[in-house]
Amino acid sequence: MTVTERPRRTATYRLFAVRLAARQQLSPSFVRLTFTGEDLDEFGGTCLDQRIKLLLADEDQLAAARSAGEDWYGWWLAEPEQRRPAMRTYTARAVRPGLREVDVDFACHGTEGPASAFAQQAPLGSPLLLVGPDAGVPGSESAGLGWHPGEASEVVLVGDETAVPAICGIVEQLPADVVGRVLVEVPSIADALPLSAPPGVQVTWLARGGRPHGEALEQAVREWTSELGTAVVDGPGSVPDEVEDVLWDEVEAAGQRYVWVAGESGAVARIRRHLVRGCGLDRRSCAFMGYWRAGVAG
Repeated sequence: MTVTERPRRTATYRLFAVRLAARQQLSPSFVRLTFTGEDLDEFGGTCLDQRIKLLLADEDQLAAARSAGEDWYGWWLAEPEQRRPAMRTYTARAVRPGLREVDVDFACHGTEGPASAFAQQAPLGSPLLLVGPDAGVPGSESAGLGWHPGEASEVVLVGDETAVPAICGIVEQLPADVVGRVLVEVPSIADALPLSAPPGVQVTWLARGGRPHGEALEQAVREWTSELGTAVVDGPGSVPDEVEDVLWDEVEAAGQRYVWVAGESGAVARIRRHLVRGCGLDRRSCAFMGYWRAGVAG
């Protein structure tokens, strides 16, 4: 029996050619897609909020991309603009190396965007390219992570529906003795997903209803900080004007409280301003990530 050796790899992220194997409607807004591929046994299983890329490629592009090897991004850039496959960032919800499967949850709003259209309409067997962590390369387990709680004993997670897969992945892996709050804004209360949290972590699902995006989340954050009172000030909190609009701010927790905020960029910016400038939270222990921007199709 001849064993074909796979080429030696050095990049923490690599390209995986996959196909759509299953679709599950989790709620009115959330759809779970399961992908399968011959080398997904080497896909990293850190999950949490580890970022992956989805490239909506056709059959010909699958073959061309794989032939590019580790220079998949160079191949993607070289594709004519009208042929370049749409690329979107997501979070792996579950990885089953033994079955060569990866689950990705999508928050869908209509079918205007290419990714939402694929999530809801693509036939089973449709091709796709995943760019994700290569479990065979050292360092892949921590690449692409925005979740860095350090030794914090209290965590606060804040996000809209686009952050739900990451929040669920994080909460499910929290130590049993950690305490904190989870505030999640979703389109309707029917989108509140089952989530197992440690006893000391309070999870609150906020139904948006007809309110503007982010309003319920911002209000909940203000209510949380009002409960803290003077205890909210625990370190340098000023935000220089020149970096006020920075919407991707990953940090390693510097204290016992770690705050992680992700979602629509405008809402994240307003929450950042309230927490750091308004309340004086230590910005060295607050991560802020704009996952998307209102008005841009997903």
